[in-house]
Amino acid sequence: MFTHQKAHWVKQMDPQKDVFYPESMEYYRSQSAVLGEQGEAVLNSSAETIGKEFLEIMVKGAVLAAQKAGTQLYCGEFGVIDQAPVPDTLRWFRDVHDIFEKYQIGSSIWTYKEMDFGLTGKHYDDIREEIIQIWTQEQLCSCQTEQLCSCQTEA
Repeated sequence: MFTHQKAHWVKQMDPQKDVFYPESMEYYRSQSAVLGEQGEAVLNSSAETIGKEFLEIMVKGAVLAAQKAGTQLYCGEFGVIDQAPVPDTLRWFRDVHDIFEKYQIGSSIWTYKEMDFGLTGKHYDDIREEIIQIWTQEQLCSCQTEQLCSCQTEA
């Protein structure tokens, strides 16, 4: 629900209502009930909050199946719609990254043709560099030139 809030293709979704992350399960259940089948993951979840706990529960089945099959997981399409609150979007990306790291899930952030989820879109202007830093685990350098750089970390 958070990642697709205000989505124009979901008829039951309120196009004016912000959905926040993380939040209580009670809050999310009240928001998800109108979605019918699309809200079932929230309505049937054993998680106490919609946050890292819920996200981990959502990937756990795939993690166990991959372990049983002796293979790696790859998530090739994920992100947050450009209608979500920006600070919450950053929190969501951090949590997803932590979970993917924990279970060694390869990934690729969805950013195709500015279609509501584009990482290069204006929605991400204030947090884009931080998302890139999280995902690449690189220290961002705020210096003007490499010759004057004092930000470099030693390996």
